[in-house]
Amino acid sequence: MAIGAAVALAVAGVVYWGTSGDGGSENSSIAVTVVDCSQMQLYASQDGGPLLPARVAQIQFVNEADDTESFAVQVDGVTLQGRNGDPARYTLTPHDSRVVSFPMNPTKYGNSEGACYALNARAAR
Repeated sequence: MAIGAAVALAVAGVVYWGTSGDGGSENSSIAVTVVDCSQMQLYASQDGGPLLPARVAQIQFVNEADDTESFAVQVDGVTLQGRNGDPARYTLTPHDSRVVSFPMNPTKYGNSEGACYALNARAAR
């Protein structure tokens, strides 16, 4: 894979930032499951270090309610951030689902599938 394409993949992934506190209550109408950890991509660290191979968690969110639900994604107490700097928010119609890709920081999480499946992902209001 060319470096330019790898950087584009890393930049295209959702960036994250730490929130103070829990960042909102959990949306209990949304079921959350890590469904796949087999993909890898190059991860660009925020400090400008070298690109590192990183596992990508595919996290599925399913609206189990009979109403439309909106939520922000949190992984291990960190709220995912959109490209505009605001929390990435998603809306699901009743009984709809969405898969969100989470490139795991290899320095923080390592590269094992076990660590990927053990992520604490949730839907926050």
